[in-house]
Order: sequence, then C-alpha cells, then structure tokens
Amino acid sequence: MEQQSGGEVSVSCNLMLHGQTQPINLRVVNTQLHDRGMAVLKQTEFGIKPITVGGGTIKEKDEVKIDFEIVICQR
Repeated sequence: MEQQSGGEVSVSCNLMLHGQTQPINLRVVNTQLHDRGMAVLKQTEFGIKPITVGGGTIKEKDEVKIDFEIVICQR
C-alpha cells in the first residue's frame, strides 16, 4: 500500500478470476465509511477470450476497467 496525493492509496494485491490469479494494482480513495476505487485488467491474463461478433469484424477490447465501492456497515 502506498499513499498518494489527495487521500488516494495505491494497493497491490492478487485477484483470482476465472480460475486464474494475477497481480493487480488498485487506486483507492477512502472516506469515513466507504472506499471507492478502480482497477484496469486484461481479460486474456485471466484466460478469458474477449467477445467477437460478426466473424471477428467487431471485437471487444481486451482491457476492462472495474470501478468498485466498499461500504462499511456499523450495527
């Protein structure tokens, strides 16, 4: 974990997806009771073939951006 400017933190971790584990970097912004962040990953690194349509004339990008939010619930 590495502190960035503006309250942002860079987190290095492993993500298991589709039965394969790869290292990824997350950018996380922390507020009082929740964290927001994003990660960019390549589908092919996890054994996922990007979608193609029309015999390959239309191809989906290999790179996927994931936005996430973690909410802390207090009871």
